[in-house]
Amino acid sequence: MVRQADRLISRLRVVPDTCLFRSLARFGLAARWLGHGPAVVFRMGLPASGSGPGHAWLTLDGAAWLEPTPAEMLETFTCSLE
Repeated sequence: MVRQADRLISRLRVVPDTCLFRSLARFGLAARWLGHGPAVVFRMGLPASGSGPGHAWLTLDGAAWLEPTPAEMLETFTCSLE
């Protein structure tokens, strides 16, 4: 599943290879294949320090999944499969 999402992103030249698009593609595939099983959550956040770029990532059962998550991120948006 993960490899398919990553291949899809790399082939779509109009889609930037960023944490946002990678996480959205993976979340969409997880929603389709995992259904309402494991708790996969799409998250977006900003650095708690107030400076630096935002970040998007997934968590699986509360732990970061497939995308490294910088420390001290202030979550600004979450969306779960449940």
